[in-house]
Amino acid sequence: MKLRHVLGFATIAVLVTVLSVFGCSDSTSPTTVTLTITPADTVLLGGRIGTFQVIATDASGRVEPDSVIWSVSDTTVLSLLGSGGSTASIEAVSVGNASVEVWADGATESVPVSIPAMLGDMRWHTPLEGTPAGSAPPALNEWGRVYVVRSRELSALNPDGQVLFTVNADCNADQSPSIDDDRDRVYINGQGCTQSHAYDGTLEWRLPIGYLEGGLAIDLDGSVVVYHGWDGGYVSRVSSAGTEVWTDTLSPNNGAKSAPVIAADGEIYLSWLSVSGGSGHLSRIGPSGDFRWTLPLPRPPLSSNPAVFQHRVLVTVPAYFAVFDTAGNLLWDVTLEGLPSSPIHDGSGNIYVQTSHVLLSYALDGHKRWEADTLDCNACAIAVGAPTLVAGDELLVPCRSTTDISIDEICSVDTTDGTLAWRSNIGTSVRGAVAVADNGTIYVQTLSGLAALWGDRPPHTNGWPTEGRDMQRQRRQY
Repeated sequence: MKLRHVLGFATIAVLVTVLSVFGCSDSTSPTTVTLTITPADTVLLGGRIGTFQVIATDASGRVEPDSVIWSVSDTTVLSLLGSGGSTASIEAVSVGNASVEVWADGATESVPVSIPAMLGDMRWHTPLEGTPAGSAPPALNEWGRVYVVRSRELSALNPDGQVLFTVNADCNADQSPSIDDDRDRVYINGQGCTQSHAYDGTLEWRLPIGYLEGGLAIDLDGSVVVYHGWDGGYVSRVSSAGTEVWTDTLSPNNGAKSAPVIAADGEIYLSWLSVSGGSGHLSRIGPSGDFRWTLPLPRPPLSSNPAVFQHRVLVTVPAYFAVFDTAGNLLWDVTLEGLPSSPIHDGSGNIYVQTSHVLLSYALDGHKRWEADTLDCNACAIAVGAPTLVAGDELLVPCRSTTDISIDEICSVDTTDGTLAWRSNIGTSVRGAVAVADNGTIYVQTLSGLAALWGDRPPHTNGWPTEGRDMQRQRRQY
């Protein structure tokens, strides 16, 4: 009897132990965790890095996941650069489709990632007649339509590369078209003409004023300020209807070597060449055409436009860059090597200038921030297009190919330190500055037509000018 009782108690003890391990109540069941990865269904361009985050939730709400493990389904398409718990950095390394995967707390989840192209890859190339005008980039309207001037023709293309129309410009233009989105109008300006066209190409009016290397600026009321030299050296304001409002003579026998620019307060600045003396000048003119001042420049300008920022006037001429205050006093200047582009700034006081040899950045007080001396450029020996700022601290410029030094490519530079972010060889030489659409598409003229490249960042919305879709050359803000 005693032995039976002992065995009975032992059996009960074993049963209690088993029940305590396996449980028989819902209150001790394992908790179910659900994982969610953001962003989901991502599109990245090759060369870009995406940041992914995993969120873990259970019946009680959001929880902190333990032992998180990240991976990718195809390491030839995606590369795991690093992970720290709930976040991971993934680089798109080639065109294709793959998944980002995560394991945590006994649960797994994945999201698809598509890489349709590498940064700077060709989307399309449309052949066009004629040759591109100097360093002039394409111009874009608010709907994404692309306008280019080549020789004596103005062409408009859809964002997919379809040519909508080509019209004769009746003059040899060397500047980008200027867009007035408020009035659905596009202007061209060249040797002996200024023309206004409707968005469908219809000629609205034409005036026999203008110069090959001049240009125009659009004011808030729709009027345009036009600089035309060699025929007497005039600056004119023309109404949106094509009527001259006023005309001033700068100096007999001078040549227009820049487009006029209009500052936020309506003041007009332009640089010009005195043919008789071969000297350069910078002038400020009031909104009604009254002269404020004219000052000498050490060399004649060559197809570069001034810029205005925080009551400072930035101007470049061959081998020289200077900053004046709006009263015409020199604040600082530097000697450059080669032919410089028009200066631009990012709205925060950082200034950028490309020359035929280097890309430079200066602070507003004149000290050099950095110099990128590896960005040589073939076309820049003839005419240097201004750098193009895009969102995300990047700057787009033409640069000499590393595989075929006879052609130029597109290079993207980090604006913080001048390092190369990426470069694109599209198989043909680019000509002129770059324009960027709101969806990030990059447009550039080539010797034989217009190219659209894959990009994912819109144009920078501050600064002077932003190039990109702000090539309208409208009145600028400080």
